[in-house]
Formats: sequence, C-alpha cells, structure tokens
Amino acid sequence: MMALVLTCGLMSACSNDDKSDSKTTLIEVIYTTNVSDDLLKVADLKMVYYDETGAKKEEAVTSKDWQKSIKLTKVPAKAGSYLKATPKSSIAEGSYALDVTALVSVAGTLANGKSFAESNGEISSATKQAAEVADFCNHLDGTTITIDAEGNKTIGKFDK
Repeated sequence: MMALVLTCGLMSACSNDDKSDSKTTLIEVIYTTNVSDDLLKVADLKMVYYDETGAKKEEAVTSKDWQKSIKLTKVPAKAGSYLKATPKSSIAEGSYALDVTALVSVAGTLANGKSFAESNGEISSATKQAAEVADFCNHLDGTTITIDAEGNKTIGKFDK
C-alpha cells in the first residue's frame, strides 16, 4: 500500500514538472559585421560581444564578413557588440574607403509565451586619408539590446 501511494505521488510530481517545463525562454542572438577590404588593410579588427553567460568575449575579424550566433535561456537577457578597430602601425599614404556594418539581432519566445524580434546596430562609412584612420577607428560605437521578463526591449550603447 505504501509503495502505491509513493508511486502515485511521484507520478503526479513528474506530471506537474512536465507542464511547467513545457514553456521555457529561448532567445537567439546573431551578431554580424561586414567591413570593407580597405578597413582590413589598415586596422586590426576584433568583434567584442556578450556571450551566453553575459561575459565580454573578443574574436578576431579577418575577413569581410563575420557572424556569431548564441542562445540565451534566461531573462533579463543582454546582447551587444562593437567592432574594436586598432590602426596598424604602418599605413601607406593614400585614400581608404572605410565601411562598417555591425548588427545585433535578437529573436525568441519567453516562458510566458510572448515572442519578439529586434535588430539594431551601426553603419559607418567614410573615405579617409591614412592620417585619419585612427580617428575613424576611435569613433566606432556598439549597441546593446536588453530583454526583460515581460519581453520589453531596451536599446543602448555597448560599454567599451
């Protein structure tokens, strides 16, 4: 008799757990950047972004297109990135087409069933002489998107 009561109790506990676990938060974050060949020639590039734990990570950008995708499962959630550009020590005299498109995109469904999507970022484009490259690099900004438990989104600047 005791075994039957214990078994029924465990079965109902499992059943309740299954219902509460059926709705979870899942947020996909996609960081993308596209840069010009000239920017790759005159600067060392790193994408700085928030990872799954909220820590800042850096990855070298060595080609025109860079992308990183992560998944978040808790709110509040913060996604954000910026392109860190360090001018190379030797830049040949001349004119350079410096172009950057850096985007943060988030999409997901919260445990409460609310779905959302948002993208934000930076587009910078200028033709600069060699002596002006550092100024261009120093003015690149990043963006953040924060999602709260109700699905409200806040756009901000990346804290370099």
